[in-house]
Amino acid sequence: MVFDNINFISANRELKDNDNTHDPAYMFRKIFSVEKGFKKAILYTAGLGLCYHYINGFSVSDDILTPATSDYTKTIWYNKYDVTSFIYEGDNIFASLLGNGFFNESFKTPWNYDTAPWREIPKLIYRLDIYYSDKTVVVESDESCKVTDDCYITYNQLRSGEHCDLRKYNHTWTQINYDDSKWEQPVRSSKPDNLVFRELKSQPIRECEIFDTSLIKKTFENTYLFDVGQNISGYIRIETEENCNDHLIIRYAESINNDGTLNLNKMDKFYKYSDFQTDKLICSGKKTIWSPRFTYHGFRYIEISGLSEEPEKNMVKAVFVHQDIERISYFECSDELINRLFKMGINATYSNLFHIPTDCPTREKLGWTNDARASCEQMLINFNMKDFYIKYMQDIYDAMLDNGALPGIIPTSGWGYDWGSGPISSGILFEIPYRYY
Repeated sequence: MVFDNINFISANRELKDNDNTHDPAYMFRKIFSVEKGFKKAILYTAGLGLCYHYINGFSVSDDILTPATSDYTKTIWYNKYDVTSFIYEGDNIFASLLGNGFFNESFKTPWNYDTAPWREIPKLIYRLDIYYSDKTVVVESDESCKVTDDCYITYNQLRSGEHCDLRKYNHTWTQINYDDSKWEQPVRSSKPDNLVFRELKSQPIRECEIFDTSLIKKTFENTYLFDVGQNISGYIRIETEENCNDHLIIRYAESINNDGTLNLNKMDKFYKYSDFQTDKLICSGKKTIWSPRFTYHGFRYIEISGLSEEPEKNMVKAVFVHQDIERISYFECSDELINRLFKMGINATYSNLFHIPTDCPTREKLGWTNDARASCEQMLINFNMKDFYIKYMQDIYDAMLDNGALPGIIPTSGWGYDWGSGPISSGILFEIPYRYY
């Protein structure tokens, strides 16, 4: 198996609950040497959490929010990348940025991810195979790496938001000459006995489209409202040169009230112990283009507070994030209203493709099986869903109890077997193969 005799590594930290100010991402580094005459290099990587990887300062992929979510006690999806072009003879640096994702949700919600049976500090595992004509050298996650939680991403929770302190950001941390002498040695973590690693073949999540925004109005002191023009799943891309130590608060919503304030449609009541659809940015005084890495939101409107002056045109854009799944059918007719409704359905589907068919990109981001069942037929008609459903059928199998019961959400932290389940939900087990074949 791909990760035989290789262990997860993590920072030596304790779990924390309901810390809404300090829940940082983790930064890992490892220096390795490459001999003359190597032929190719293949990277296998997974995380308990979400991770990004860099070799010699270059991101190994455009994929985001990897690896795919799952029942982390049974299946972990790993990614495989050809990284030959990033490696050269001599010393090289492999760096990783690791966030919480669904693996370590620290705050209480009705769906109990804070008490999930897998919940621990995020962990990282990887294997880098370097091929020569007469041998293969393996670089792996182990205690020779270095790790720190003194990260510029000071808070990250997938279903809440991200905080970034640009004063702490140093772009050279993924490069060979960065000084990591104050970083720590990670600790090893063994793999659960029944855990299976599976290669993810379904399409990756990517930044698929970028929208301009229009400035609607100034709503309060130093607070401005922007309109994307349509609802999407994703996040802001902001170009800012605010003064050092200035704080920006970025909030997202799908609709607004008559006075221009955000209308959250009471969804925030489910997030009593955390912010809802909120990112925070501490500025450095340097010109910076920024987007979050470990969260996404559902929105049409963006509210930014803390701006020292009226924003310039093109300062704020919106990034449409979803799995990069190909359309396979199209529809158009003479009635423009029907054309618009069809396009809304396509965009709504894209906004809920995140390795599982989610119910919404706002309140829950969960794989409600009744929603997945209702959408299955049109998804197979309109999109190339084969690899997506191969992955999701494994999630369904992993969620099934010994007596055959399925929960209302898949994957699940354990919630949903006693409420939200039943024939309308469990029917997803039959709906997908029926519609497919």
